[in-house]
Amino acid sequence: KPFSIHFYIPNNVDRKSAPILFVFPGMNRNADDYLNAWINLADQYNFMIFSFEFSNSYYPGSISYQQGYIVDDNGNLMEARSPADAFFLGYRQWFTMRERLNSGF
Repeated sequence: KPFSIHFYIPNNVDRKSAPILFVFPGMNRNADDYLNAWINLADQYNFMIFSFEFSNSYYPGSISYQQGYIVDDNGNLMEARSPADAFFLGYRQWFTMRERLNSGF
């Protein structure tokens, strides 16, 4: 399932070696607000920020968003699902993006 990545990379940062901050917003799913809150520190300390946004239409409620289809509302482990259903496996997108960053897109 798709998700968006909001990111900020300071101009003077080395994209191949700079530290990375991953941001996972709460239930408001306001990735851009979280990203903006970190920009001044990223400029000051030379790190990259990646804030993940999971839409409510693809990841409804807490089971799919916050718990990644791992546990149900009662905290019980859920049975194995298709990899397409578990957003944690969607981080393949992130690693593809990281390769693009290294190539200086």
